Amino acid sequence: MGALHRDFPRSLEVGAAMLIFFDTEFTALSSEADCLSVGLVTEDGERELYLERSDVDRSACSDFVIEHVLPLFGRYPEARCLYLNFVSALQEWLLKLPGEHQFACNSQRDFLLLSSILQGDLPDHCRGENQLLGLEEPEFWEQRLAHYFKGHPDQPRHHALYDARALREAYLRSATD
Repeated sequence: MGALHRDFPRSLEVGAAMLIFFDTEFTALSSEADCLSVGLVTEDGERELYLERSDVDRSACSDFVIEHVLPLFGRYPEARCLYLNFVSALQEWLLKLPGEHQFACNSQRDFLLLSSILQGDLPDHCRGENQLLGLEEPEFWEQRLAHYFKGHPDQPRHHALYDARALREAYLRSATD
């Protein structure tokens, strides 16, 4: 089963729910959108998961996705998998997370896609709610995201793992400013 996941050996903080920053890439901006990839990073940065579909129907993809998203696929060959393995790898990763967790992203569409993939079947320690980031101060958040990508030129936007990492950094930087 394909999946890129990393566990870094540090202990987790005990206390409030830890955020899981995530991003998805999908076929098009429509209600019929299909998830192509997902990237997740825990708030402490110790765990990451990246999955991308190997069974992509290019004819369902918008021109934007074909031009900006699909060329970024294949950077992590071990992350490529069929949809069925995509779902099971995501569920398995979430089950292994210690402590209580809450999802965080900057798009309700991402959360709806993630919920759809999991069919509402979240582990007990993962809250079935989402913290939307950047809605109240979009310019502030865009500056934080741009800062991340400027400092990581090898990690372009529109790659789910890189976008999740950028969200995490933007959140952590906003907490210290």
